[in-house]
Amino acid sequence: MKKVTDVIEIKNYLGIDPNALTAKINLSPKQARYLLNHCNKANRRINSQHVETLKRDMENGNWYNDIDYIGFNKEGRLINGQHRLKALSEANVESIYLKFDFEAEQHVSMDTGYNRKYSAQVTISNKMGMEIMPNKFKTIISSGVKLSYPKINLSNSELVNIWQNYKNDFITCEENGLFDLGSKANSVVKSSVFLAYIDGVNIDILKNFAKVLKNGITKSEYDIPIIRLRDELFDLRGTSKTLDLKRASYTQQCIYNVAELKSTSNRLPSNPNLVYQNNIEKFLNNLDIANAD
Repeated sequence: MKKVTDVIEIKNYLGIDPNALTAKINLSPKQARYLLNHCNKANRRINSQHVETLKRDMENGNWYNDIDYIGFNKEGRLINGQHRLKALSEANVESIYLKFDFEAEQHVSMDTGYNRKYSAQVTISNKMGMEIMPNKFKTIISSGVKLSYPKINLSNSELVNIWQNYKNDFITCEENGLFDLGSKANSVVKSSVFLAYIDGVNIDILKNFAKVLKNGITKSEYDIPIIRLRDELFDLRGTSKTLDLKRASYTQQCIYNVAELKSTSNRLPSNPNLVYQNNIEKFLNNLDIANAD
């Protein structure tokens, strides 16, 4: 395709005043594809996971009028916003409201600052009156979601929706010590306990499970499977998706055996399953998140 050689051509295509240095318009996926095909040269490699996150926010109505502009230099080359344009080009929407800056300068210090950490975003958002998921729960829910949908990275907007739906459940679990599981219980073990709770496992059973898993002290024969799980978690050293899936599977299967089967076995199951995924999967399907995997 013919490449744009003048920023005026971009303005004419978008129906923007040729003298304007900035503009705010509703941009369609077709227009986004045009800009990518004609103006995007020598940019950094596209992060496909980030594109998918932006695309879901666009399609789910979670796109906001923010302060960041799509930027072009005097030659009509795209210098900022390729991920947003890529997401829009693939999104099932009529248009997205975006801001444009023309004749901006590319320079060596551009886009080299630190990304804002999620914990900082939580602090700022709460001060501005927007309550989002606290950082201490983010790792728990993210780990739980990735058990079923390993390719999904949750956007901040999606975390807001999850927090609004499960806020009371998180607080209840924390107040009852369900996340206080000892040093060998990482986020996937905590998420497995949380998923068991929202799937309806009795909280008293989970409170006892948490205590036994943490301190290794049994009070009845029904605590024996928990001790076996505790030993297994101590032996599972290292970090990988495979190991985390094994930790989660053993934890969920152990909770199920204790809660539903009243098992007193001194052995862990040879083929453990992720038993408690139903509630969160239904919620993600309602948000249309799961379909993006």
